[in-house]
Amino acid sequence: MRTLCIFVNSKGALFAQWIARVSKEDEKTQEDHMPAPQFRVWRRSLGLKQKDAADLLGLKKRMIQYYEKGARDGKTVTIPKSVRLACYAISIGISDYDGKVPQKLDLKDISD
Repeated sequence: MRTLCIFVNSKGALFAQWIARVSKEDEKTQEDHMPAPQFRVWRRSLGLKQKDAADLLGLKKRMIQYYEKGARDGKTVTIPKSVRLACYAISIGISDYDGKVPQKLDLKDISD
């Protein structure tokens, strides 16, 4: 079963994304990680290309593709907690943190 979710990206544009709903059994095993479809929704909701997301997260574009697919060479790929937390920081407008003051992120400069 799938659910249609509506999002607003950083430029104020609306878009819709179908999300696969997780069964109750699978939900228990997915409590501690971000599912691949949700990672793609996160990226698209910010209006980022895969390369932009990779640059912001300090990863290669290929890792973004693996995370969005949820697999690499037929094996399951899970998104590490450090990447999930970085996704959250980016989504609330933080580009870096030196332990004292978070640096603000302006997504308008990235996707243009």
